[in-house]
Amino acid sequence: MAFIAGTGFVRVLSRPSTCASSRKCSVLNMSLEQEDKVVVKEYFNTKGFDRWSRIYSEDGEINNVQKDIREGHQITIDTILQWLDEEGNLSQRKICDAGCGVGSLAIPLAQRGATVSASDISESMANEGRARADAILVRYDLSERREAVFVCP
Repeated sequence: MAFIAGTGFVRVLSRPSTCASSRKCSVLNMSLEQEDKVVVKEYFNTKGFDRWSRIYSEDGEINNVQKDIREGHQITIDTILQWLDEEGNLSQRKICDAGCGVGSLAIPLAQRGATVSASDISESMANEGRARADAILVRYDLSERREAVFVCP
């Protein structure tokens, strides 16, 4: 049995302990991986999006556990931004934010001058990130502004 913990759910998969051939095993594993990807994608485009976008928003009504997650997430973002600020030259950097969610890291990086490509398996998350980037980054002088490009698979 393999336990795959995601954000907000745990999925149990039964995998054979041995396979008759390595090709059969490989095909089976690829099939299970594709199934896992579909489950994760569906979760973050529906129920997961509703939960996590509320956590990543500053004004969403949340419980104490979600509040702890929000605060811990912000500490992580602040730490990463501090490290990159200390290194300097963000305006000369191209950064890929894979699993960008709603843009919590990608947007501040673009505000600091980095060119950011952000992607997420969830179209809902990437679209929310794009909307937030459009709303926030438009406030900056265009000569100073960098793009945060949000894409989804």
